[in-house]
Amino acid sequence: MRVTVVAEPLARVCADILVAGFFEDVRPPKGLAGHVDWLTGGGLSRLIVGHRVSGRVAETALLAVPTFSTPRVLFVGLGRSSNYNYLVLHQVAEALRPVLGALQVKAAAVELLGTQVGGLDPVIIARTFVKAWHNGSKDPGIDLTFVAPKGQQPQQLEHRLREMGM
Repeated sequence: MRVTVVAEPLARVCADILVAGFFEDVRPPKGLAGHVDWLTGGGLSRLIVGHRVSGRVAETALLAVPTFSTPRVLFVGLGRSSNYNYLVLHQVAEALRPVLGALQVKAAAVELLGTQVGGLDPVIIARTFVKAWHNGSKDPGIDLTFVAPKGQQPQQLEHRLREMGM
């Protein structure tokens, strides 16, 4: 598994799939999920309004977006924003691994899930995510590219991750 961090415009993020999180109690969706929702003309919002997804913890919805450089987007529920913490993130990451495996993903671009809540360190988010993937498996076989939120310097995040042994 290779882990990198980028802060590219969404159009330049290349992977087999893009993973974006959304909360059960935040409407319209914020962060990367909100941005993708806007770019797709409300793709996620239609699923929410149609009661196909709600944002429950680890709930997923796959959206094909052939016009993106990453042609598939997997939205993942993060639960209620007031309850979101590193333990919930760990549960979400563990639940995503078999989903991405079933989709035969080799490279995933993953939002630093939950940074829009505030109070969570992006580096600890990335570290928690990777540790959850290593539970029960020596090599998950999927390269991860974390998409840094606006205002974050990817080089600084990568440097801090390397200092933590990742």
